Amino acid sequence: MERTIGNLGEEIKQHPSPYANLAERGYRRCQLNALTLLVPFLNPARPLPQGSEDLGNGYILLRARDEYHQIVAGKYGTAIRDYLEEAEGVPATEGWMPRVARWVRMRLPNGQIVRSVWKESRMLQLRIARNVKVKIVSFILV
Repeated sequence: MERTIGNLGEEIKQHPSPYANLAERGYRRCQLNALTLLVPFLNPARPLPQGSEDLGNGYILLRARDEYHQIVAGKYGTAIRDYLEEAEGVPATEGWMPRVARWVRMRLPNGQIVRSVWKESRMLQLRIARNVKVKIVSFILV
């Protein structure tokens, strides 16, 4: 919200009536957004950033990431292995542990970018506003 207000403020052209000019700029931006939704080819898709990976359904992993895959042991590794066996049908031999690479950021289908705690925890000032909570709801049909 602050960024949008700042962007609109930068676009003000006539200083004698700044509020009227600000309202006009907001109105024009709404018109442009509506046109983009109605006629999508007016706003062509941006190419993926270098080093990113498209997961499908609008989810995109963004750099940086681990250089090497790491073995996930213990209860987390067991949970990943069980999920792969049950949900994806990937057979796992006894003692096999998954290897994963951590990614720093992910772009969601709505355009928001979420950050992992892996790199955020190393920063002096955490960006708490950019954390997301994922809640998976499962239904049991009787």
